[in-house]
Amino acid sequence: MYQLECLVQELVPEIHMHFQAQSFHTSMYASSWFLTLFTSCLPHTLACRVMDLFLSEGMEMIFRIAIAILQYCKEDILQLDMEGMLKYFQKEMPSKCETDPDYLINLALQVKYNSKKVKKLEKEYTALKAREHEEMVELRRLRTENRLLRQRIEHLEQESSSLAGIVKQRTC
Repeated sequence: MYQLECLVQELVPEIHMHFQAQSFHTSMYASSWFLTLFTSCLPHTLACRVMDLFLSEGMEMIFRIAIAILQYCKEDILQLDMEGMLKYFQKEMPSKCETDPDYLINLALQVKYNSKKVKKLEKEYTALKAREHEEMVELRRLRTENRLLRQRIEHLEQESSSLAGIVKQRTC
């Protein structure tokens, strides 16, 4: 998803800005695309062609098809709010892609795809997730330490209160 989001930002900036403005995350439309290799959202014949391209060209074609769909449907997408986009990707986009599948495939083949850049994005994402994991581990450690310190403070306050009571009794 991270790689696709970066590619959308670079190759279809208008859509990226619109998605940002609508708080429409990449996973809201593309997770089903990637998990099913477009079989859940494209007409059967077109999904078969995408599958053939995936088998012959690899993951690159999945990214190309995703960008091509966004380019092909750009004018429609830019007119919609979040709810409209959710409905569009589920209902209208498949039939629109079915009207001219050859055009969509040709559009995908023309997408400027830089495999080195996508590999770099993959490494960036892996590093980002590793940092997030390290931060979560540190956060858990600090929370545990904080909880133990609070317990220690509570214990010391009780001890202090007991000692104050003893001192008060002895002075009276």
